Amino acid sequence: MVIETMTAPTADQPRRRPMLVKRRGAANVTGFSLPTWDRMSAAGLNPAGFKVGGARVYRVEELEAWVRAECPPRDVWAARWAAIEKNASY
Repeated sequence: MVIETMTAPTADQPRRRPMLVKRRGAANVTGFSLPTWDRMSAAGLNPAGFKVGGARVYRVEELEAWVRAECPPRDVWAARWAAIEKNASY
């Protein structure tokens, strides 16, 4: 039986970034404070994310694209992100 252990990245190993983050991580990725992120969420001004179990999570890739698009409101962003996802080749 092989057990893998988590080790801290060394200088020659790049650190992997997470694919999903919770609200605090989303605020950090986008450069907003957590209270500002929460107010934006309540007002429908940031990406909606999605639920995994009881936790709301956000795709880092989507958050970065949202910032590059100059942070449009959620309703505008949802349509734009759907088009981006449709054209993406995974």
